[in-house]
Amino acid sequence: MILIRILKYFCILFFCAILNVMLSQWILEDLSQNKMQELSVHDETFRKMDFSGIDMESVQNASIQYEMDRDELILTAIYHNLDLNESVTWDKKYLWKHRNMLVKKYRDFSYLKKIINSLLGEMEYFPVAASTRNIHFVEYVDSWQFERSYGGKRFHEGCDIMGKVNKRGLYPVISVCDGTVEKIGWLEKGGWRVGIRSKSGIYYYYAHLSEYADIEEGNPIHAGELLGFMGDSGYGPEGTTGKFDVHLHFGIYVNDQEGNEVSINPYWFLRLKNNKVLYFDYGM
Repeated sequence: MILIRILKYFCILFFCAILNVMLSQWILEDLSQNKMQELSVHDETFRKMDFSGIDMESVQNASIQYEMDRDELILTAIYHNLDLNESVTWDKKYLWKHRNMLVKKYRDFSYLKKIINSLLGEMEYFPVAASTRNIHFVEYVDSWQFERSYGGKRFHEGCDIMGKVNKRGLYPVISVCDGTVEKIGWLEKGGWRVGIRSKSGIYYYYAHLSEYADIEEGNPIHAGELLGFMGDSGYGPEGTTGKFDVHLHFGIYVNDQEGNEVSINPYWFLRLKNNKVLYFDYGM
């Protein structure tokens, strides 16, 4: 009798252990699904858009190798922390499993795919032109979401492209894409700025200029067209300069499904366009 009781207790404990594991997995999957369903243009993972230094050739090769749409591949890699430079080592079933998980649970998947496609297709050039006279060019780091204090605590919504020669009016600022001049003029935090709305609806923001080219609000703009010159304007009333080194603040804003603008990290898109720098004839 004692042995039978022990066996009963053991069976009960074993059953409870299995049930506990099953419930834990179900809870984790449910939480994961809820998290996926909440992802949107506002999600930090999408806004950060960390490509980890990939080049588009490796992406295209991986897209062919795994028979997956390029932009779906990028989104899958972003959300599941997959290194696109290591794509040759991926398991195809594993990759497609994660892709299908996103498509199934992510209500904005096709919308974000459209944004990725627009950015990769319409950004033709780096936003600063280099010199044919061997002038030292620019440098930049991933400064998106760095803390800023002017005007109250806030977070950086773009990428600062610093001129190696700290001289306002030297470096030409050009449009990265075709579009329309939507905004021009002074902003306290942005100084002399230009806002270009692309044909896809994405907003490209260029701030701290020293002067403008011959452009006006409503003008059509072509990729590579001169917008003005890099400067150090801003952080004060109209005309304020000298509060920081000469640089271009470059920002990218996309719309959510309701039309609200959300900043995304321009850094990786700038890296992708590093090999598409235009050269102008300018010097000291």
